[in-house]
Amino acid sequence: MPKYEGGLMICPFCEKEVSEFHPNSHIIPEWIYEENSYDEKHRAIGLNLDNLEKENNVQQGYRGSFICRTCETNFSKNDRYGSLLLSSKGKDSKIQKDLVVETRTCQTDIGNTEVSFWSNFKFKELQNFIFSILIRDHLWRKANKRAQLNDEHYQKIKSLYLNETLIDDVSYPILVVKLVKNGMPSRGVFLPYVYRFVDDHRAYAFKGAGFLFHTLISSHKKPPSTEVQKIQKDGTVCIVHMPFEETDIFKKALPRILKIRETDARQKTLQP
Repeated sequence: MPKYEGGLMICPFCEKEVSEFHPNSHIIPEWIYEENSYDEKHRAIGLNLDNLEKENNVQQGYRGSFICRTCETNFSKNDRYGSLLLSSKGKDSKIQKDLVVETRTCQTDIGNTEVSFWSNFKFKELQNFIFSILIRDHLWRKANKRAQLNDEHYQKIKSLYLNETLIDDVSYPILVVKLVKNGMPSRGVFLPYVYRFVDDHRAYAFKGAGFLFHTLISSHKKPPSTEVQKIQKDGTVCIVHMPFEETDIFKKALPRILKIRETDARQKTLQP
């Protein structure tokens, strides 16, 4: 819950006194929802992997009231860069026109697969977009007593986010997977969650816009494989292409996904 001092609220991010919080802050921006996420009422399924029994209809993005209006405006700037780089909305933008993408088939741990090599994007801008979702989700969960990050990691990530001159791709490496269509469509958005990654490292993951983003949350030496696949500070990244059905996230969520689809199918048959 928000802190109050002298009748004013303290924003948990900027820590400034404010008279009110933004009433409808984005945690996950709407553009990141894939086109096939929405139903005829413009709703998406919010599948929370922390609680697979919980299902929400999310309309126009996952939102809450937990930060001040200034912080919401600043986070929106991160969302804009992400949309111009990653979504179809930015196809005519200078950011996507400057982006260099080379795709070829490579031998990986999962066999022969397509891999994209991206270059000529702004590392700090992309890192801050991904960090901004992690931070917002953490603050929202903390307000509801469900925080997933300990304070040490949160403060370090916040410091990296706020320091415009510090370019660090080592402390919290970010990996990106491009999701390719193969089989069932991946309707719905997976809200951010923490899970066990390679070598028992923890990772903070979320899915959207046709990608799966992982941020490793660990104070230990990172797995060697992340050095090749992480977003590099020189504005390059190696992105493995995978069907969503082959990811660990999908396999964990499969029982819930099947239940949701069974419910959807049943409701359609009952319609006149």
